[in-house]
Amino acid sequence: MKRCHSQPLKLTAAIAISFVAFSAQANDTLASANNRFHHDTSASYITDTDNSDNAYLFASYHYFDAVSTDLGPWAINTFLAQSSNFGVNYLKSDLAETSSYQVDGTYVFESNWFIGANYQQINDDDDSFAWPYNYDESLYGLKLGYYFNESSQISIFYQNQSGSDSYQHTSGSGQNFQIGLLAANFDNQSDTFGIETQSYIPMESINGVNLFARWQYTDASQYYYYRLAQDVFLPERYFTTDIDNTFNHIFLAADFYINKSWSIGAQYDW
Repeated sequence: MKRCHSQPLKLTAAIAISFVAFSAQANDTLASANNRFHHDTSASYITDTDNSDNAYLFASYHYFDAVSTDLGPWAINTFLAQSSNFGVNYLKSDLAETSSYQVDGTYVFESNWFIGANYQQINDDDDSFAWPYNYDESLYGLKLGYYFNESSQISIFYQNQSGSDSYQHTSGSGQNFQIGLLAANFDNQSDTFGIETQSYIPMESINGVNLFARWQYTDASQYYYYRLAQDVFLPERYFTTDIDNTFNHIFLAADFYINKSWSIGAQYDW
């Protein structure tokens, strides 16, 4: 199961080990007394002082209905807005030897139902796994949900992650022939289904509490094929490896907002 979740795991690790992190966020000019915006853009720079590697993250979203900053804490304004939106994300990380871009959008109906879709393309240059070559992977997902009050939603989702790559030795193509590798193939496929819910509850003693819960089920498979050259001890030979895994994942989180800017949170991940 290494490959199927290598991207999010490596990105999380990169952020965690970064010694210095800088983030900037800019919104449209607030509309006078209404305190509303239509665009949300953020950019982040992460660096590791041990080896001078760095990462750049950029995200930008447009909301078709104005997002009010008066509904609750700043961090969940866009969730409380329940507005149709479209966004793009880009990541370039030397820390994780990964680059990716993503587009996603959500359409909210007048009936409070909403649908969402996303597509992501990942290029992995990390050679620390079983597949030592540059590797491209694509992800797409769909979501269907319902806002059952002004600050709560429940949704079901599906996510597909897949990729494949191959290596073929040709005369003079480089160092891999010296270790006897003539050809190799790699295929990766995973399907994830799940359900999640989120609810913000205003309170009198503090600003409020935001609750989030998600369960998901993943069925993943990987296939490796290697063909090795003949040497003085062994004839030409090949190896194949099939890996199939299924697993459940539960994530629970609660953020207690002291005011619109500050919160204390806890989470459980299993």
